[in-house]
Amino acid sequence: MVGQRLRVPTLLLMAATLAGFHLSHKPLWNDEAFSYFVARHGPAATLRFIAQDTQPPLFYLILSEWLRMGRSALVMRSLSAAALTLATLPVYGAARRLFGAREAILAGVFFSATPLVVNWAQKARPYALQVLLLAVAYWGFVEVWRSAEARERWIGTGPGRVNLGWAALTLGGASAMLTQQPAGFFLLGLNAAALLEILCLGNRCLRFLVNWTLSQLLLILIWAMWLPWFLRQIAINLTPAEIALRHTNFLIGDRDVLGYLQGLLGIASLWRAAPLFLLVQLTGATIGAAMLFRRRQAAPVLIPLLAPPLVAIAGFLLIHPIFGYVIGEFVFLWIPYAILLGYAVARAPWRPVGVTLAALIFLGDAWGLHNYYATPNLPTAAVADVIGAGMKPGDGVILAQNVAFRWALAYYLGPVRRKELVGLNVSAEWDYDRLIRSTAAALRQRRDWVILPGDGQPPAVSLAALTRRMRTERVVHIAGSEVRLLVARSGGRPASLKR
Repeated sequence: MVGQRLRVPTLLLMAATLAGFHLSHKPLWNDEAFSYFVARHGPAATLRFIAQDTQPPLFYLILSEWLRMGRSALVMRSLSAAALTLATLPVYGAARRLFGAREAILAGVFFSATPLVVNWAQKARPYALQVLLLAVAYWGFVEVWRSAEARERWIGTGPGRVNLGWAALTLGGASAMLTQQPAGFFLLGLNAAALLEILCLGNRCLRFLVNWTLSQLLLILIWAMWLPWFLRQIAINLTPAEIALRHTNFLIGDRDVLGYLQGLLGIASLWRAAPLFLLVQLTGATIGAAMLFRRRQAAPVLIPLLAPPLVAIAGFLLIHPIFGYVIGEFVFLWIPYAILLGYAVARAPWRPVGVTLAALIFLGDAWGLHNYYATPNLPTAAVADVIGAGMKPGDGVILAQNVAFRWALAYYLGPVRRKELVGLNVSAEWDYDRLIRSTAAALRQRRDWVILPGDGQPPAVSLAALTRRMRTERVVHIAGSEVRLLVARSGGRPASLKR
């Protein structure tokens, strides 16, 4: 009995340890610094800022209040770490409600220990909160699925008690949609599973159909609070012309989609060993799926797992590459995927198969986590240190073409120094007016800092055009990134430093 009581606290402790280990060890990634600038001035300013971007506001509104505790990387990332730690609870609860305690423990371990989940637990981005809210919605879905009473009515047997399953499904799903739009793919999977159940049972599911429809209408009404701004975001950012102009990262190819799928269904951060462990996990998933089909229990696990990538792939092939891009954000697939793997290990028809499968998955997770913790981010803080130490008021900064580095540079320079640097604008995501993106704008300053982050992107202004009028005063190499100081020609020899 004591051991059973310690299962959930031990699972949460493990999840918190993995999510919190070296939480502030790596410098902020560019998009994490963007999160800071969205949320730094409080809820009202956050809403105005994010309405110009591509995302809903809930994560940034919560972060704006979270920043009252501090503005360090540790504080910002702790919101995501807490979210994915807590997400372990509804994953465990859903697996236990579907199958049993052994499957639930394994599902919780597989969910919280996979490097992909830990990665997003350590980023100040909306993904972790979205996964938590979808895990709550999935738990509610399972509660409704497994309870004949819940299918029939929203109010439980006690006086005035609203069934928690319906409440979790509706509020969790709506909140997830207000956190990130890709949550809609997962909710589509839940709807597909419910529709299949309704079609199979026919008239016996009439009350379930009515209650499900009511739940989804309420979900849509809650999300619709953001609809006017969502339509504005599409007009600003997501028309084909705007994507081609300012969001070329959305225009991915077949190989990128396959890479995303391998990262989602395999074990991240394994590099050359990734295909082997992808095969291991797909083997486990296949064993689990075969057993679920045999017991006619497949729908609540497999449809939410398979529907999101299948719909996105169809959209990628038939409509626009952006549908392939969003597959990379489907971290939430690990909610049903971890449950499927836990079921496969616990119910394997031959015990040595289950033991071997579990051992291989744990080995892959441990290896992937080791690689993840050891892999550095872009050296954003070090680049800012170089520029901050050598800059003079009125210097300019020239970024790579996607200008994403400006967020991290501005964060680490601080408010005083970033105001002294021409071309470092953080007033809005879409406002490029003050950025240096032409030769003429670069030549207005006597000195310009050029940042090449090492990801292959060329600078926003041609170096060849600049070096005809400016000389290279200094070159600093930092972990694959390069910082150049260009100075208007007036004699003197350039200096080159290596770091």
